[in-house]
Amino acid sequence: MSDYRDWQVGDRVVCVGGPKPGEPEPNPVVGEVYTISWIGLDSYDEVIINLAEMPAPWPQEPWDWGLYDPACFRKVQPRKTSIAIFTRFLKDAAAPIHEEA
Repeated sequence: MSDYRDWQVGDRVVCVGGPKPGEPEPNPVVGEVYTISWIGLDSYDEVIINLAEMPAPWPQEPWDWGLYDPACFRKVQPRKTSIAIFTRFLKDAAAPIHEEA
């Protein structure tokens, strides 16, 4: 089981599993990325999440909608962007070109 203690509202998660029985419709799509809008416990003290992209059709009852099992999601890890390859291209492009006649 995954550790959800470091998950926060605003974190991005990717759907990696299908819906569990009893989860609301529409269901998240495997491979799609969603934003956590709420984290809490259900009546069995199990962690559940709500997704910003899956809003409640009945705004007056948001607690009864969009509560998903976090086991169906994986937190998106930010990638460290490196510009080293682009720097190398620029250095190579700056080198003089010697053409033979």
